[in-house]
Order: sequence, then structure tokens, then C-alpha cells
Amino acid sequence: MLPAGVSPSSSNDSLQRISSQSSIREIPKHSRQGRLLQRYGEDGCRLVAGTVPMKWNEAGVRTADNVRVMMISSRGGKGMVFPKGGWESDETVEEAAHRETIEEAGVLGLLVEPPLGEFSFKSKKHERLGSAHKGRCVAHMYVLEVTEQLEEWPEHLERQREWVGLEEASRRVRHEWMREALHAWIVREGWTDTMQRIAKAAEENGVATPDRIPVPVKAAGSQADSQLSLPDSSTMVSAATSGVALAQKA
Repeated sequence: MLPAGVSPSSSNDSLQRISSQSSIREIPKHSRQGRLLQRYGEDGCRLVAGTVPMKWNEAGVRTADNVRVMMISSRGGKGMVFPKGGWESDETVEEAAHRETIEEAGVLGLLVEPPLGEFSFKSKKHERLGSAHKGRCVAHMYVLEVTEQLEEWPEHLERQREWVGLEEASRRVRHEWMREALHAWIVREGWTDTMQRIAKAAEENGVATPDRIPVPVKAAGSQADSQLSLPDSSTMVSAATSGVALAQKA
């Protein structure tokens, strides 16, 4: 049975680019630990996979205002994030994204293709630990349309989770690179009004944003690279709470 507000995808809606459902055969009882199987890039950076979990708040209404995304508390309790974690050598990037989402957020679903892209960031934790990669990470991010929400999951005693709207998610997400991933999705779906409201809120709050930050477009771990068609400067808005500066005409 699907949780309230979670419904199967329609083949005629804007999220028709659906890949296979989670290939996880059994719900893990514990999160993976250790770094023995961790994948690293050619330049030594740690490779990460994650998702922006989403659902339609009202079944059949496929608009930006009707989207809800799941946010989870960070283990340290310092803000809200999206699920992500290390991509390991015994799994594909899609399997890693599914697994980390189950472990951290307790939801299963369908990955939306193409991926949102690759997002570079620096892990202060791993930098402090003196890791060989010096905290450098690249995250391969997807949107995941939720089909099942678990009551108990590996990290349910360590994290809280919330369903929020796109604008609230943009405002509250702790990490800038996660905000960029969220905005990349909003832009891709053509939800211009939402990006404009995010930009206006940032301006009213006195948040300085650069004129333009490119959205990553390389699809990691898939059979082919995906390409976003970016608007020219006349169609772009300075966006978000310290975030990406992009909007696109529908």
C-alpha cells in the first residue's frame, strides 16, 4: 500500500522519464559502514550518490506547487539535507542512490531520468580526518519518485524526516551543492514561477548571488550523458538562498 500522497507515475506527466524501481532485494537493517568498497574518481575524489525524494501532494495534480520533497535531518542535527552517501564498488550508481535513500530516509521509489548531474563539494568531516582525498567529493544526484514509505529504516533512530514544498526546501537545505541540485531539477521541469519566487525571496533577504552559476549536466554512471539546454542570460534570474542562478521559460 502506498502512503498518503504517494501515487504511481502517469505515463503522460512531466516525470515520464522513469527508470527501473529500486533493485534492492531486501530492505537493509543497518547502514553500510567503512570505506573498503568506496569508489574514487580518477583525480582521487570520493564518489557519492543520492536523491531528491519527491511525491505529488494531491494525486493527479502535476504542478510545481503540488510537489513535496522529503528532507531529512543531518546526523549532527545541524540542518536539513537530502539523502546521499558513498558509492561502492559492488553496485551501480543507481543502486547506490537507491540504497542510500532507503538507509537514510526510509523511502523506496523510481529514479527519474536523466540524472540531475554531478555536484562537487568538500566534506569537512573527511577533511578533518585527514582522508587521502582531502574531503573532495563528487555527488551523482537523481530525483526519486517515492512509491513506498517505511515506518522503520536503518537510520530511523538518528534522523527526522519532513515533506516540504520546493521553496521551503530551497530555503532550508543545509548544503549549497544540494540546493544547486534541487534548482537544476526545478529548471529542467520548466517551473519558472517557482524559481522567480525563490530569487525574489533571496533578494528580499539580502542574499548576494552571482549572476550565473552553470548547472552540472554530465550524467554519471548512466549509459549516455544527458544534456540540459540552458537559457541565455536574458531568461535567467538570480536564484535562491545563496543558491544557483537559473530560471527557464516554459
